Amino acid sequence: PIEQLTRSWADALDNFQRIVVEEESDCAALIDTIAQTTRDFDGFDCYVAGPSDWLARVLDKAREAGFDIGTWHTQEVG
Repeated sequence: PIEQLTRSWADALDNFQRIVVEEESDCAALIDTIAQTTRDFDGFDCYVAGPSDWLARVLDKAREAGFDIGTWHTQEVG
């Protein structure tokens, strides 16, 4: 499953940040966490997985926060 895959990436890669949230979590809080985590990066790829309606809310909040979501990768799961 995706959880095991991302955990293995986080263990193996120094420049990989894994953030796990509950489906009911506040999307704005997630976007704030991503912004804080990536603020010193010149660029980054963001991979987000979850149910389709949750993904839509996350992407809307990211767009509102000024992220270029064209560089984000999403995967419907759950």
